[in-house]
Amino acid sequence: MVLETMDSGGYTYARVAVGEDEMWAAGPQTPLAVGDTVSLSGPMPMSNFTSNTLNRTFEVILFVDAFTPGAPPAQAPGRQGTVIQAIDAAGYTYLEVDVDGASLWLAGPQTAVAEGDVVTWVDEMPMRGFTSTTLDRTFEEIIFVGKVVVTR
Repeated sequence: MVLETMDSGGYTYARVAVGEDEMWAAGPQTPLAVGDTVSLSGPMPMSNFTSNTLNRTFEVILFVDAFTPGAPPAQAPGRQGTVIQAIDAAGYTYLEVDVDGASLWLAGPQTAVAEGDVVTWVDEMPMRGFTSTTLDRTFEEIIFVGKVVVTR
């Protein structure tokens, strides 16, 4: 759901609620109103993005191909892995998970998880060379996810 919106420099910036979390997204200028339900098409995260036209820096913002009216379609169950470690920072949970003997990193909305939990996730968006300034760490590869669910 759209919580705040503004147009600037040919883009629409929207603060949106995703479950109990909030995030900023930017995409092609689109008529949006507070309270609208939208899905975000092709999200690509960017850290420490400065909008010169807004004179504002966003710690993390998702650049989208489009804001589409209505809720996103229901997702099939995602992939599954076992949590090796979990780090909460700036409203996100960073998870190192074991998937069939291989370790990979996920980042998604802050979620209560513990080492050894089995989790599933959906809405994968891989990113190479991502730097988290909050963690002061660069991940060779990280997968941004829309939701993480503890299954056991």
